[in-house]
Order: sequence, then structure tokens, then C-alpha cells
Amino acid sequence: MHDLNNQSEEVQLAAIKKDGHNIQFLSNPSEELQLAAVRENGFAIKHINNPSEHLQIESIKTHILAFECIRSPSEKVTLEAAKRNRTFRY
Repeated sequence: MHDLNNQSEEVQLAAIKKDGHNIQFLSNPSEELQLAAVRENGFAIKHINNPSEHLQIESIKTHILAFECIRSPSEKVTLEAAKRNRTFRY
């Protein structure tokens, strides 16, 4: 997968949809590729430099524990994580 940078965006997207962690092999992935990566696997957020707030929220929507991989989350991201991690009692 290390030659993923030399592939078309279509091939890159297919690789990322197969495994979101493949984003780590791209030096400058587009926002679309980043979004596909975190939607496939929330933990792929750890391979994205300076992820946008939107990407951070999408990653925790995919898997709440991905929140642990987010460096310096904003208040909005933290609140979204708390909302998704609620324990309901009946």
C-alpha cells in the first residue's frame, strides 16, 4: 500500500473504503478521502494531521472510543462524545 500516493483518487478511495487505516499511506489526502477513512474506521482519525472538527465528530459517530485518539478536542467534539456515550437507565 505504500505506493498509494501514485494512484488515482478512485483507487485511493477504494483502498480507504476497504480499510480506513490506509489513509496513513497518503501524504496529502483530500477531505473526501479523510471523511471516507473515518467513516470506515473511526480510529483512522489518528492518521490524519490536524483533522477538522467535522472529521473528529464523524470519527466518534463511527466509534465512540475513537475520541481517545483526538488531540485537543473542541468543546463541541467533547459534547458530541459525551452525548453518544450516555448510559441510559430504564
